[in-house]
Amino acid sequence: MAPAIGVPTFAWGAAHGAEWESRAASIPEVFSVAAREGKEGAEKGKEKPSSSTKPTAQTYVKVLNAITPGLLGPYDASRSLAALAPRPLLIANGGGDGRNPLGALDNAVERARKVYELESKGDNLEYFLDPRAEHEYTPVLEEKVDSWLDGWLLRK
Repeated sequence: MAPAIGVPTFAWGAAHGAEWESRAASIPEVFSVAAREGKEGAEKGKEKPSSSTKPTAQTYVKVLNAITPGLLGPYDASRSLAALAPRPLLIANGGGDGRNPLGALDNAVERARKVYELESKGDNLEYFLDPRAEHEYTPVLEEKVDSWLDGWLLRK
């Protein structure tokens, strides 16, 4: 049994424009240092340097690969959630969560749902959104998680 609050899909952010920026903003010093080092490296080489030290998608990928190898590959939620099948799984998230964008979550859930259905356990996977929540654990999410856990733990 695994209730998941906020499912980070880092690879989605790297591939879909500015959706990675809220992740970079959560640890700004790491990303600005990496961007500055990337600019300095470009100045030493033949590449034309950027005029800014603002992180780019390329910086995002570089940092994640350095501090968490595999997170953009096999350990990304879009691939790893399916490994939980057929165990009961609730994914609960805020509808306005910029760090876990809905497009990324929808993709991860869709991939996982296919595996759950192949194992004839589609009912074991539930996806719940609190439409007014952002990157936070709200009373609505708490109530959903509590009732979901009660439902699975109190079954006879």
